[in-house]
Amino acid sequence: MKKLWILLGTSIVLIFGIGWQQTTVQASTVWHNETPKVLRGIWQKTIPSKYLKDKHEKIVRHQAYRITKRFVSYAATGLDDYGYKVSQTAKVGSTYYVRSYMQDGSTKYYRTFKLIPISVKKMSAPVIMGSGQGVFYKVRHTNAGI
Repeated sequence: MKKLWILLGTSIVLIFGIGWQQTTVQASTVWHNETPKVLRGIWQKTIPSKYLKDKHEKIVRHQAYRITKRFVSYAATGLDDYGYKVSQTAKVGSTYYVRSYMQDGSTKYYRTFKLIPISVKKMSAPVIMGSGQGVFYKVRHTNAGI
């Protein structure tokens, strides 16, 4: 019986301790109103696709992000571009979370981008066509239409 009370007490202390620790981490995250300079610029991912039927011409698709102080835009070859206004940005470890929205009439569409700088010219960002994260490279110009 005594072991049961000790086990129960330890479990309760651990549950409250872990819950309190997570709340402290979330509360200590500082949100800003603009994107940091390390993320700004044009970031592109080039995806060579399969050859056409005649095997002579190869289709190359581009996916790109254009990140400014107040906007995050993204596009892919053959698709429309989408621009989101940045509402908040936070850094957790080496990962930046950019909360943003796009307004269409009276409707707002919200999105949070998870951006991870790998180096000065390399960044991990959500893949535009597909799922998951992909590696994007900093460029001066892009063919993706943004």
